[in-house]
Amino acid sequence: VARVREWNTTKNLSKLRIPVLERVLASAQISLALDHEYDALIIHPGTHEVRNPSTFEELSGGRVRVSALETDKAGAAEALSFVEKGVARRGDKAPTAEGLLSALSLKSLAERYRLVVYPQSFGSLPTDSSQDHRKLSAALRQLDELSLMRHKLSVSGPAAFDEGTPDGRRFNELSSNMLGRRQKPGPKAARIKTMLDDMMFRTARQGLSGLPAATVLERLYQSLDYKGALLLPFAPGEAGLDTVQRLVRYWQAADGGSFGVSRVDLPEGGHVIVARKLEPRVDLWLAPKDGGRIFGSFTRAFNKTRAGQEEILRYAGFSQEDVGRFHQAGLIVKHVFGKEHGNRIYISVKRSHAKALKKYGAEAGISMESSSAGYTLHLQSSGPIQGVDKARALGFDGAGGKIYDIDTGLDVTHPDFADRELKSVDFVNEGGEDWLGHGSHKAGISYANGPVYKGMAPKAEGRMGKVFAQTGVGASDGDIMAAAVDAMQWDADVISLSLGSPGTVDAKLAKFFSDLTRQKTKNGHFPIVTASAGNAGPFNETRSQPSTGEFVTTVAAAAKSEDDGIPEMSFYSSVGPVTDKRWSRARWRRPYGLTALGGDVTTPPGVLDVYSHGIESVKSKDSAAGPSDAADGKHTRMSGTSMSNPMVAAIALLVKQAAMKVLTEGTPAYRFFMENLPQAVTLILMRSSKDMGVPIFMQEGGFVDAGEAVQLAASSFGGSLASWPRKAAAAILSAAGAAWRTDAAAAARANAPAPWDWMARAQAVWALEDRPYDAGEAAKTAFLDSKKKQGPLFQGNPDAPREDKAEADTAKGELGDQANVAFEKGFNEARLAAVPELVKALKDDVWVVRMYAAFALANHKSPEAAAALADAAVNDAEARVRQTAFFALGETPSYTADEALRGALSSRTPDVRMGIAYVLARHGDASHLDLLTEAAGHDDKRVRLSAVWLAGRLGPRAPPALSDALAARAVNERERGNVRHVAVASLTEIASVMPNSVTDE
Repeated sequence: VARVREWNTTKNLSKLRIPVLERVLASAQISLALDHEYDALIIHPGTHEVRNPSTFEELSGGRVRVSALETDKAGAAEALSFVEKGVARRGDKAPTAEGLLSALSLKSLAERYRLVVYPQSFGSLPTDSSQDHRKLSAALRQLDELSLMRHKLSVSGPAAFDEGTPDGRRFNELSSNMLGRRQKPGPKAARIKTMLDDMMFRTARQGLSGLPAATVLERLYQSLDYKGALLLPFAPGEAGLDTVQRLVRYWQAADGGSFGVSRVDLPEGGHVIVARKLEPRVDLWLAPKDGGRIFGSFTRAFNKTRAGQEEILRYAGFSQEDVGRFHQAGLIVKHVFGKEHGNRIYISVKRSHAKALKKYGAEAGISMESSSAGYTLHLQSSGPIQGVDKARALGFDGAGGKIYDIDTGLDVTHPDFADRELKSVDFVNEGGEDWLGHGSHKAGISYANGPVYKGMAPKAEGRMGKVFAQTGVGASDGDIMAAAVDAMQWDADVISLSLGSPGTVDAKLAKFFSDLTRQKTKNGHFPIVTASAGNAGPFNETRSQPSTGEFVTTVAAAAKSEDDGIPEMSFYSSVGPVTDKRWSRARWRRPYGLTALGGDVTTPPGVLDVYSHGIESVKSKDSAAGPSDAADGKHTRMSGTSMSNPMVAAIALLVKQAAMKVLTEGTPAYRFFMENLPQAVTLILMRSSKDMGVPIFMQEGGFVDAGEAVQLAASSFGGSLASWPRKAAAAILSAAGAAWRTDAAAAARANAPAPWDWMARAQAVWALEDRPYDAGEAAKTAFLDSKKKQGPLFQGNPDAPREDKAEADTAKGELGDQANVAFEKGFNEARLAAVPELVKALKDDVWVVRMYAAFALANHKSPEAAAALADAAVNDAEARVRQTAFFALGETPSYTADEALRGALSSRTPDVRMGIAYVLARHGDASHLDLLTEAAGHDDKRVRLSAVWLAGRLGPRAPPALSDALAARAVNERERGNVRHVAVASLTEIASVMPNSVTDE
């Protein structure tokens, strides 16, 4: 029995708060607060908030009319299994699909709903081992394969399907079986795509035909209006999530329509599949007919009822028959333009009816012209994937904070900035306009606040220092530094730079901006400085200044993988290590930064839009149009570390605000934070980041997570971002447990370190790392000072005999050697003294502290710590600590450590096995490099990337077999692009020192 009825609630809606549903809608960019009334359908409503009609009424401001479709049988038992999973609650009836299809087939429900909620627990997936289950599984496997082929075509071009290649043979086999034809010689990219599309359509229509789940999906599609969306909630651990996600993604309507699918993962557990209806439509310009009139211009006519839209058409001179034909074609009046704007009506019709409508129009004297189609926006997922949705849910949106960009200017008139008064400050005497578009795009990523796109901190204040002129020669260091001074005078919380040139830690801009983090703005705060790593990857030692500054937060770039959704390093993102030449003994700059989404670059033949997988943001009105522009002309796509940096800049502001929210002025925690503000924020970002499973010289600290970072910021300083009910509950539980506390436990808590002490411990490790260098420089200076007291050195008299100059040069060289000996003596004495404390830090509770300890030992090359490093490399729970320990061991030969590593060769952990092979090879034992070769073919893309990178680090120690393994990765067209790029970079490094190790084959 199915019942469709209107839902009328009598509850006090004004007091309802629906955090889960709000998060789902926000993440999926679906608004319930439309400007007109509309309909929604909830199938099998319940008390859970995603299925509760009252929640939708409250969030829509009363604009939604909710219908409830109930398919439960009278007297049915409670759905206990669903209660346990959290999808349903006590009182909900046991579900049944009986009556669902007949109800959705009602004519009155066709194209009626803007939103349909359909809990898949109440759906029609076939049971395991049934014939329908086998049919569904076979169809989905076939669609997976075709989808992968389509992706390869878009990335690699038609060459991937050449005759004789594995993909070419498989493509011909499938096309022969399904289409009765094979690909023909000649230009074929478009033809292959058409054939793949045809095969996917046939598989979706025929392979899924007759399955109840597909039939239900078709009815749901038909019930949605052209902008409608379907919400499919899943409880934590609920079966069928992957199957339903693939089914909804691949299903196609008879007219070619489909769903655009995304998935929202809830912090509390559970998931919601969001499927937007993608109905093939054609936009047309319609001129008035036979003297019909248009009374002025007005936009968003689609908000009008069907009767209101038909009235517009009749006034424009169209007959009742014309209007009827329009209605059959699914016509929607979008906008009306009066005489001052062309005297036309902008309409949309279903693509399947467009041809017949045009033919009818030609016979009936109706003038219709085609319009260019819109494009789908893809950046909407960048906020959630960086965890910004979690930060917003906790109340952090950047309000009251200030972000200063140093770039190409800012379009302050852009609609996405309309809610604030921004300023573009001209430092090149050309005006503040953003002719290049880079600055506006970057600023939008940080703090745009438009109806479609929101930046990471949409309420933050913004200011732009324009330092790039139209000369094309780049910005000067003087202009850049002048902009930084302006930022300080403006009291910027964060200074963001997506520019640079090759440089090390000691380079001019790197040092300038690092020093700037230790200078207070007018309001007494130290600024946070973030800078893009550069786009010169994947080769080693390609980072750009100023990101190479010691305390400049470096930002690398990742791309979101289309097939598995796991972010991976972008091939262009510059790679470390960064050399620090400020000392008499070279060292590596310690990791100090993050990775964020930067988009990807694709260059298949014939494709102009190389940023089709880029980051979408604000487009300056002053910049030229390009193939990566969105249909609205106000947004565009770009890729690069220029795009990842503003994400981290904005998130850094949110972290600062989270800490300030819980701090109390005058307390030790407050004093620590204020005196170490930039370092504290970066450490919090790093500790809360997600390991990407690749070398730290690529990812720095890890993939930024705004939600985790703001919570860590609060907890590190003794606060909580929980809502007051949760705080009250915690206080009650704490009070209830007080009676059970012993005096000894209370004393232990009183003596425990402050929650922020982990940051102080990290800084203490930094100091331990610096101490030998400081001691060595002090010893060298003291030696040179003592020599100066013994008499003046040769002053370089031009009249002196040639033999005297040579003698003086020799004396200077000997003096320099002696000074370096003094440095090494002072360095080694301090290094040895630091070993016990660094070894102790290798056991710290916080992974960042342990990682820094291992990194310090890598720079110190302390054999006394080799055993402790070997233990950390093999046994530490955090992969980022393990790999850093391996890097340290690679720099520190030790027989004892090597024997310990050989004893761990049976480890089941891939990074441990290949790390051991790498270290032993660095120490002269190449007998285990087959483990590195094995890792280069591992199923996990992250393991493969790390393996091919490590191989390149071996340089002259890499045997021919390992070079062959790298070459196999590089030429494997099925391999991921970034792995192939890194393989080529590693081959280049090996060939540069051992040309004969890399053959033409």
